[in-house]
Amino acid sequence: MEATYLDITGDAVPTNRRYTFEGITYTFRFKWNVRNGFFTVEIYDITDRVFLYSTKIVYGINLTESAYCPIKAKIIPLNIHELAGNITETIITKENFGKTIKLYTNIIS
Repeated sequence: MEATYLDITGDAVPTNRRYTFEGITYTFRFKWNVRNGFFTVEIYDITDRVFLYSTKIVYGINLTESAYCPIKAKIIPLNIHELAGNITETIITKENFGKTIKLYTNIIS
């Protein structure tokens, strides 16, 4: 099975990206919290006007875990080398987001 991830990098943030899950297209609004040093994502419907969900992006934690999130696919920030037992980083920074730590997903169309 090929690893699939969302095409986003830390140097592109803030940005809006569109992704389709289960036949529905959503707008993901990625932001950097300057004060506390972390990324967040807000999910909107395709019109960009209806707010659906927001969360802090935390290493190893599924972004769509909440019952309030309309997306059922898992989206997990992860360094793929960790699967081989090589844990090198667990904090998401502007430098590693989208480069070594990516938002891996099990379903995307």
